[in-house]
Amino acid sequence: MVSNQPCLIFCLSPFIKKKALFMKQKNLLIFLCSLLFAPAAFAQTWDGSAGTSWNTPANWSTNTVPLTTGSVIIPGSLTNYPVLSASVTINSIDMRAGSRLDFNGFSLTTTSASSDYNYLIGATLNNSNAATDIVINISTAPGYHTYVRSATVNDNITFNFTGPASFYEADNAGTGNRYTGNVTFNYASTGALYLSQGDTSFYNGNLVISRTGAGLTDAFNSGGVIGGNFSFTNNTAGNSLFGIVSRKTSIAGTVNIAINDTTPGSFELLRLVNQTAGGAINVQNSRGFDIRNDTLIVSALSVTGYQGADYGYLYENKITGNISFVESPAHVAGYHTYARANDITGNTGFTMASSTTLYEADNAATGNRYTGNVTITASGTGALYLSDGDTSSYNGNLVISRTGAGLTDAFNGGGIIGGNFSFINNTAGNSLFGITSRKTSIAGTVNIAINNTTPGGFEMLRLVNQTAGGAINVQNSRGFDIRNDTLIVSALSVTGYQGADYGYLFENNITGNVTITDGAAHVAGYHTYIRANIIAGNTSFANNGPTTFYDADNAGTGNKYIGNLSYATSGSAINVASSDTNEVSGNLALNSASGISLNWLKFNGTTNGTIEQTGTQPIIIPQLIMEKTGTGRITLNDSVTVPTSLFFNGGNILSTAASKLIFLDNATHTGSSAASHVAGPVTKNGNDAFTFPTGTLTTLNPVTITAPAAGAVFSAQYINSNPDNDGYDTSMRAATLLRISGCEYWDVQRVAGTSSVNLTLGFGQPCVSAVYITDPSKIRVARWTGSTWENLGNGGSTGTTSGTISTAGAVSNFSPFTLASVDIIANPLPVQLTMFTVIKKREGAYLQWQTENEINFSHFEIEKSKDGNRFASVGLVNANNTPVFNQYALLDKAPYSGINFYRLKMVDKNGKINYSKIETVLFSGALAISIFPNPGKDEIKILSANNIKTIEVTDVSGKLIKRMTVSADNRYNVSDLKHGIYIIKVTDEEKTHVSKLLIQ
Repeated sequence: MVSNQPCLIFCLSPFIKKKALFMKQKNLLIFLCSLLFAPAAFAQTWDGSAGTSWNTPANWSTNTVPLTTGSVIIPGSLTNYPVLSASVTINSIDMRAGSRLDFNGFSLTTTSASSDYNYLIGATLNNSNAATDIVINISTAPGYHTYVRSATVNDNITFNFTGPASFYEADNAGTGNRYTGNVTFNYASTGALYLSQGDTSFYNGNLVISRTGAGLTDAFNSGGVIGGNFSFTNNTAGNSLFGIVSRKTSIAGTVNIAINDTTPGSFELLRLVNQTAGGAINVQNSRGFDIRNDTLIVSALSVTGYQGADYGYLYENKITGNISFVESPAHVAGYHTYARANDITGNTGFTMASSTTLYEADNAATGNRYTGNVTITASGTGALYLSDGDTSSYNGNLVISRTGAGLTDAFNGGGIIGGNFSFINNTAGNSLFGITSRKTSIAGTVNIAINNTTPGGFEMLRLVNQTAGGAINVQNSRGFDIRNDTLIVSALSVTGYQGADYGYLFENNITGNVTITDGAAHVAGYHTYIRANIIAGNTSFANNGPTTFYDADNAGTGNKYIGNLSYATSGSAINVASSDTNEVSGNLALNSASGISLNWLKFNGTTNGTIEQTGTQPIIIPQLIMEKTGTGRITLNDSVTVPTSLFFNGGNILSTAASKLIFLDNATHTGSSAASHVAGPVTKNGNDAFTFPTGTLTTLNPVTITAPAAGAVFSAQYINSNPDNDGYDTSMRAATLLRISGCEYWDVQRVAGTSSVNLTLGFGQPCVSAVYITDPSKIRVARWTGSTWENLGNGGSTGTTSGTISTAGAVSNFSPFTLASVDIIANPLPVQLTMFTVIKKREGAYLQWQTENEINFSHFEIEKSKDGNRFASVGLVNANNTPVFNQYALLDKAPYSGINFYRLKMVDKNGKINYSKIETVLFSGALAISIFPNPGKDEIKILSANNIKTIEVTDVSGKLIKRMTVSADNRYNVSDLKHGIYIIKVTDEEKTHVSKLLIQ
């Protein structure tokens, strides 16, 4: 304090004559001296000698009540302490240890008019007026601060500050203050505000700080205890610093912080712990931020627009509430944002707008735990690192969106996502997810959408998700690296990848459709490799660039495609299964003029599949393995050539005359059985003895040729049909042949060369019965010459009711071959329908048929139909069951009006059923035209009530496809028509009729 005693003595010295005179003149002289020295502050010490009233002069050392210029001292260890009876304004106050002041409902104002400090040290502030609060107004000169230490405040108190000086509260060790009520700091001053600076203060009520003057706020450097709510408001400027990591600041109530810096200032929130929900923290335009070691329950915590040359730190917090961090574009480069070891219960958002980097869990053992959704948005060019050095747990959805070009590198430390994962980048920059040494587990869907404006790298390593529905679509990346992932998605597509980088699809288990297509700008030498994947969905690979596409190029790296598989190339080569076996359970489709090289392919699974080439390159599969289960089979839509080997382990191959299975010279097959062979024609090139593995869908009926000369080409097909149905009249036979099989034949053709070979036919199912073959020695091989069945003898047989039989010698002419018997009793062979006709009579439709070789035969059932598809029974005729010729007839007295379709249902005693070909007859009231079967495939019948003049086939648009010559037997070949719907225009004697035809 500034002492006023010398002044007082100087003023009084001329008048001191004696003690009595001095006492009489005391008050007057003090007044005159105060006028003389008005600018100076008077030190006035409370002594309480006259009681407790502040306004009693005798209670003061100067015997005067302090003026506005008075510097008041209240010492401790007194009997009486002052009680305000009115609001007081003084220059400064110095309350010593043990002192007290009762505000009694009035305020105290210090002006520092004569530049002095304020001290409340060890003092007690009371308020005997319960209806009011303690109010202290402080205005201090620059450098003349206010200090409050070791004080006790027994009521609510408000400090109102103006002026540039600072306020120090509990600034030294052992000087913490205790406030029994609410504490409010209204800070219009530009000075600093220090609370609990050197020691812990106890704020047993609410603590409210409101800054309207720019300046530093530094609270809780020694911790703090707040029994109520904590609130801070600053809409000016200055650093706002709360707490210290070495000491806890405990807050029983809510936390409300509202900062909107007009000039960026630092923001720190260190080790604050509160226990009541409802508050909110909103910091705007700070210079970086430092939030660490806090345990907070808030509705929201947001730091928006942070900027400047300072870092952003979010470390080791436990926050219940939604949090959001939004960076300003003005954040200075190099001052990054770090989030480590936090536990956040609520939704979390990071928005990065500058060139700085977001590091999330960037060091070992610093993973974050988010119980809520996490959204990360990058509109700047800075990098995003997530789960970088340790595993973070995102227990809700994780959404990352880039609108600014830059690096995204997530899950280098693994990751746990409890909801869906989504990433969007339509700009540029590398997009890297995961690491092979650690799993990233995703409970929900995966949605990745990347469309690079400048090619960037794409990696997806060891991501595992559990919910279907998401999709991954990557366009224009710089190569790609997808490995060790276990994904359930609707689709995974990498298209247009390019540049000087490789494409890797390694060791993934993907449920969903997969599309991999490079761009023409893919740099030569940076190839694509597909190894050891399991894909449960349709897979499509296309090579458009100058690099090579390798599918299963190393031993032990074969892929399993549980679905359709397609390869297309308009660029360089595609090498498939060159070193290991690829498995395909669906269709195999190729689209190439050249460049696709296939090797080890296994067709498995339970579903049917096809093999097809939509380009012009022949389909060559050196090592083909059939391993279908159940009724699964492969249909050839184009011819397939096997130059090396084919393994029949399960399932059939269906071929046609236009789509053959071709074995080249020295090619072999093994394992053919009733459950696995070829149903359709088989072609063999070269000079090898060969068994054609042909049969029906359920039976193996092979035919073997002896070795022909070099350059020979043979084809063979087993046909489970009565030769009569196909125009090979079984009644026309050599005299030595007493019976021709009415069930089957083998169509063996010599396609190229002049070699003669011996044939061996395999008999048994589907024509076997108890009396199908009873004496193989009396069986002969018969060949259709074009007009009759000739006897090719028996060069040896095996088996009894099933086995093989060979020609007696080499065969030089080739056409259908079947079995015949030279004994009318032995070898009954299946019943032969030698004739079936329908004649229109006045009485109705008269049906006649003739058979031979009826043994163990039951009956005939006559069926008719209006459309050739749905048949109903007309009548039943028992079989004569004799091996000689049998003739039958039946009259249908009630034919349909129009075209009638008739067939015979022939039933063995063992229940086996065969059908005859369909015959037709037309009665009055006929439909204009009739086409059957419809849908059709190779051959149809067209019937009209009148004589047909012309037939035209058009597509649905009316374009003429073909004209057909009118046939006497009403049969027309449509095998040249592709799948689809056609219009048949038939002109007869009266008019043109139109009908639709579906070609299967």
